[in-house]
Amino acid sequence: MGFLAPDPLPFDPAEFRTRPRQARLRKLIDMWANDGISVPGVVIVLYVLKILLLHVGLGLTIIGLVSGLGAPWTVGDWWNEPIVWQKVIVWTVLLEVVGMGGASGPLWGQYRFRPEALLAWTRTGTFRCRPWRNVPFTAGDRRTPFDVAAYVALLASLVALMVVDGSPTDDLAAVLPGAEAGLLPPWLLLVPVALLAVIGLRDKLIFLAARSEQYVPALLIFAIFHGDVVDMIIAAKILIVVVWVGAGLSKVGVHFGHVIPVMVSNTPWVRSRRIKRSYYRDYPDDMRPSRVAGLLAHVGGSAVEIGTPLLLLFTMNETVAIISLVGIVGMHVFILSTVPMAVPLEWNVVFIFLAFFLFAEHGSWEGFALYDISSPWIAIGIGAVLLAGPIIGNIRPDRVSFLVSMRQYSGNWATGMFAFAPGAELKLDREFDKVAPTQLVQLAKEYGEDTAYVMLDQLIAMRAMHSQGRAQLSLMQRHLGEDYESYDLREGEMLANPLTGWTFGDAHLYDERLMTAIQEQCDFAPGELLQVCIESQPVTRFRQDYRVVDAARGVIERGWYDPREASETQPWLPDGPITLHVEWSADGVPQARPWSSGEGGPKAEDGATPVSDVQPA
Repeated sequence: MGFLAPDPLPFDPAEFRTRPRQARLRKLIDMWANDGISVPGVVIVLYVLKILLLHVGLGLTIIGLVSGLGAPWTVGDWWNEPIVWQKVIVWTVLLEVVGMGGASGPLWGQYRFRPEALLAWTRTGTFRCRPWRNVPFTAGDRRTPFDVAAYVALLASLVALMVVDGSPTDDLAAVLPGAEAGLLPPWLLLVPVALLAVIGLRDKLIFLAARSEQYVPALLIFAIFHGDVVDMIIAAKILIVVVWVGAGLSKVGVHFGHVIPVMVSNTPWVRSRRIKRSYYRDYPDDMRPSRVAGLLAHVGGSAVEIGTPLLLLFTMNETVAIISLVGIVGMHVFILSTVPMAVPLEWNVVFIFLAFFLFAEHGSWEGFALYDISSPWIAIGIGAVLLAGPIIGNIRPDRVSFLVSMRQYSGNWATGMFAFAPGAELKLDREFDKVAPTQLVQLAKEYGEDTAYVMLDQLIAMRAMHSQGRAQLSLMQRHLGEDYESYDLREGEMLANPLTGWTFGDAHLYDERLMTAIQEQCDFAPGELLQVCIESQPVTRFRQDYRVVDAARGVIERGWYDPREASETQPWLPDGPITLHVEWSADGVPQARPWSSGEGGPKAEDGATPVSDVQPA
């Protein structure tokens, strides 16, 4: 790849667009295996600078100077102050909720480093993702003055926490005599928590962008245990271990093995194509994960992310703890170094800091062991509350975001893909209320239309290298039929970014609710815009449910497929679509049972379900 511009395509993009889709996919998959997305080197440098200067540099400057701790270059003298820990969390939430955290920049389909979320969520009329239909005063999918005011109040509360002075407590002075900067006021910590609760009932976009499943419990721990520093630190240890172990457990299965080759192939410092190709079973004919990929996924990934946090939580041995700390920090450093697409890099930085702060600076041998908590019932209660989301989410992933389920980057999340009739995508760009053009318009302006189409097809190829992508393409072949070659396919997570202001691998953020908003503003004709929505695999069975949505007609099909079959086929589907078990179709009769959850639902004789009448997942 070049530094200021990507390398020229190894073919004529105009001619390439005339080839059959299967041939195009195979070529683009081969290109990804060798070079990843091949963004210009300057993009990688900008991500590194964003972390070093914005997240770490500016954050430590504000924390050090405002809290009276010292200049950022003296951070070695004050990094272990508890108020630094508290403000690091607050600063990270603030960056995430304005759209300058993990979900930003070209690797997330935003080709300008700017706060897209801030621009979208301070405007009335933009898309709002309502979680539940039965909550009063939450109707609609457009942002109102109330939504904007609540969001601005959230930003103000986070800024206030960053600039407020800490207050000393007797317990802090007794437990950590050297901690002179105090702790954040508990009442002020509860303000963003309350605002996120209110906002979350009206718009799950902002709630999830704040990474509320992890950072809201942290803010609550700071507030509740303000007067007991030992319990505060131990409670935080339980929280971070639940996050680690939840993510590690979610990587056990058929999905995560497909994530590793895609990530390694996209790693900027791995220049050897031989190494990259070793992560595929038999490049270029068999692009399933190799044993090398499986070893890295389930030993370097799952085993480390499950085993080392449990050792850190339960061991009283300093040597064992230090070895475990090296293991878990090494995992985060490796993820950071790969600069993979759609990965929260700032999250990894925060967890490296937390690992040292909680388990090295305040190790179990220093009086901060799990067994030092004031009451075992506190630990049991914290564990039960934190485990509720992952347990429910892994049993009913259609009802809970994969973030709340603690399935970070597991390869097992809800996904979506859009299909536009030729030229129809431009209607979306012209008529939908958003803060940035679609990727097609942005890329065409920079590289030309033909190259833009190829670059967007490359994202479809990337998704096909994951298990869900094979199912998405199978469904597109089934529903588009002879038009499969002429329709424009768009990776859902990327396309949804300019439409919503923020996405993070969760197709619940751009499912039927977004399709309803699109149709209200763009008025697509039947068949002009289709969407495939695929749910995560529940932990209880090898089954992934899907829905096919027509923007004009609504949900036109429901069914399921076996993820094991999807994982064993080649990404470009040389043998045709995988097996799709249709349970209900608007254009036919039920072929299994009327509704995959067994809770009742539309029958064949009812016709297509209007999008606006579908209960969101």
